[in-house]
Amino acid sequence: MKLRRLKEIAILALVAATVAVASLRDTPRTYSPLTFKLTQATSYELIDKVAEELKLTLVGCPPEPAESRPYRQDYEFVDAPVEEVLNSAYGEWKLLDDVLVVTPACVSEFYPDGCRMEYLLEEASADILVSFLRRAFSRVKLTPHPTMNGFYALGNKDDLLEIKKLLVELDHNPIPLLPDRYRRHSVQWLKPKELETALKSRFPQLAIQVNSNELLLDGPLPEVDEALLYAQELDRKIIEVRVSLEDLGMAPPTCELLRDPPETVNCEPTCQGPLHLLGLKPGDILPDFYNKPLRTTPEWLVERNGKNYRILLDLQK
Repeated sequence: MKLRRLKEIAILALVAATVAVASLRDTPRTYSPLTFKLTQATSYELIDKVAEELKLTLVGCPPEPAESRPYRQDYEFVDAPVEEVLNSAYGEWKLLDDVLVVTPACVSEFYPDGCRMEYLLEEASADILVSFLRRAFSRVKLTPHPTMNGFYALGNKDDLLEIKKLLVELDHNPIPLLPDRYRRHSVQWLKPKELETALKSRFPQLAIQVNSNELLLDGPLPEVDEALLYAQELDRKIIEVRVSLEDLGMAPPTCELLRDPPETVNCEPTCQGPLHLLGLKPGDILPDFYNKPLRTTPEWLVERNGKNYRILLDLQK
């Protein structure tokens, strides 16, 4: 019933264009802040400590091989949210009720849908410019250069090439305002007019037009990028998945993610690990900028075979 109500709310939001994306999600369960200290501990030991402190069932994380020499470091937390603590560990995680699902993440040798680029600046301050660009390119990971006035970018090739073109206009002191740009969104599941209405209500400062099955968004670059993300978040088919927390707690630790952008489920087709019990399939793409805020929420936003989906998890005890 709860999932059905969520779906109805989503439909009403698109028709009336008044309900934000947050209304589509269950209210996350709250967890007590954590205070503890670990000396020369591995990520595995940190995760075990969190599970022990919060009395969670830990699944998906295979034991460390006895012959391995994992990286160790000191950890100290005082009244820290569980999200902060778990984000300190290496790997993807999802906390559902009293079950903590941890999936090892590996880095592949290749970047099939993403790439890295280095940018060196002549006049503009890299720190200031990076803060500007993060607002406009939320899907790109931007990291200041450790020794030079520049930065690294990791993400989609098209975004990185656009950043390269923008630097011709922005590499000045003082840094000028970000120029206007337009983006296209190819509508997948909704009626273009419905999506146009929703976007115009939320982003009245943008020029938004319907062109056949596309939306054209024109205006200040940060707002255009935010509107595009919002459109992609709304324009998804809903899939409901019933999840037995008991079965989830006994799932074998056989799932794996490729950590390269975009983060991708990298399991065998026959895998019956925790990610598959949670509605995911091999090859599913999990954009971090969508799913990181959902780590304590029974929901995924995924791309599957070029289409966008919202997976809602009906947790059964």
